[in-house]
Amino acid sequence: GDSGGPLTYDNEIVGIVSWVVIPCGSSYPDVFTRVYDYVSWIKKHM
Repeated sequence: GDSGGPLTYDNEIVGIVSWVVIPCGSSYPDVFTRVYDYVSWIKKHM
């Protein structure tokens, strides 16, 4: 599915797909997790 997929802006990942109502271009909004909130955790573990 789409969960875990990237949301990018200007070639940077700014979000990760959390869940979608209907995948692949529907008119329903998708829900993303903001990557910035986890940058320190990501840097520590990668």
